[in-house]
Order: sequence, then C-alpha cells, then structure tokens
Amino acid sequence: MGILPPSTNELFIYNVTSKVTSDRLSDRLEQWWEQLQVRFGSIRRLVLNLDNGSENQSWRRQFIQHLFAFADRTRLTIKKLCYY
Repeated sequence: MGILPPSTNELFIYNVTSKVTSDRLSDRLEQWWEQLQVRFGSIRRLVLNLDNGSENQSWRRQFIQHLFAFADRTRLTIKKLCYY
C-alpha cells in the first residue's frame, strides 16, 4: 500500500504481510497519520484517491465505517473519495 501526499511528492510504502483488506488499509492510513501528524499537523482535510479494489470499493460499508472512525478520532475531514 502506498500514500503519496502531492504537496511533498514523498511516497510512503507500507508492506502488508497478510491479505489486503479494508481493515489493513485503514490501519496503515492511521499508522501513516500517527507518524507524520507533526509534519502535516496543519492539514485538516484529506482527499483520498483510491483504486476501487475489492478491499476499498465504494459499496464496501466496512471500509467506509473505518474511514468515519478515523476521521472522528483524528478530527480530520475526508473531503472526497475519488475512485479510479
């Protein structure tokens, strides 16, 4: 899994040793934010570009629920989910 913030053009790659699931994706997103929130602390809104893979499809309620919980915990606004 990778995260690429366009403002810094840095690529953050996270290995997933088990099957990629919506749980794993949301866990890595939280891990990334915990590690870098000091650097990106002024960011209050995220736009997520997703590949519409089986683990994050727009109709996957579990993935959306994880994103809502993440947004609540971090007080970030998830502005838009863009699926490609």
